Amino acid sequence: MSSFGVKSLFTNIPLKFTTNLIVKSLFHDCCTQFQGISQNQMKKLLKWICQSTTFQFNGKFYKQIDGVAMGSPIAPLLADVIMNYVVDQALTKIDVQNKPIILCCYVDDIFVAFNDMSALDIFFNTLNSVHNNITFTKELECGDSLAFLDVLTEKNLRPEYKQQRIGNLLILACTRIKQVSFLTTKREILYLDYLTGLIKAPAYIMPYTMNSWTLKAC
Repeated sequence: MSSFGVKSLFTNIPLKFTTNLIVKSLFHDCCTQFQGISQNQMKKLLKWICQSTTFQFNGKFYKQIDGVAMGSPIAPLLADVIMNYVVDQALTKIDVQNKPIILCCYVDDIFVAFNDMSALDIFFNTLNSVHNNITFTKELECGDSLAFLDVLTEKNLRPEYKQQRIGNLLILACTRIKQVSFLTTKREILYLDYLTGLIKAPAYIMPYTMNSWTLKAC
């Protein structure tokens, strides 16, 4: 598992290149108008929206000629367009055996999983070769886990590990039942015992949680 991120995506978006991608996607198959707007008019509108940003610093006025201003309403759209283009191009250029088995994108962050490290390196290098402005960094998994967008993703390869995790969850569930009900029926206990056997959970779970319960007749 690995995650890729783009260095300063918004300020490095190639405006002319990205706006041309938008125009091509809107005016395809000999289409001359989009919502009553011609291709030439669309180019002028995109140029005016994206390249009319001015700001003042140390008493001097500057005009942003490339990249997108942070907070601009059109920035997320342009980011999605260039990112989709880069990822699509990279997937087209590499062989099937080097493509990721899992690929999830969120703006400038990408989560990927590969069968081996060589395929990961090939895909990563291919992404970085698509456009000079778009440069990726990568973070590799550590201890079969990887944090991605504040979510800890864990690789589960060992059956006994999965069994242990299920066992821990059942202990928590049974303990919670014990907390909210002072008296638990035998029927409830037998049902929980049935569930633990159904999923082949460790045999110690039910005796461990039942040890101090007060049972009442069904």
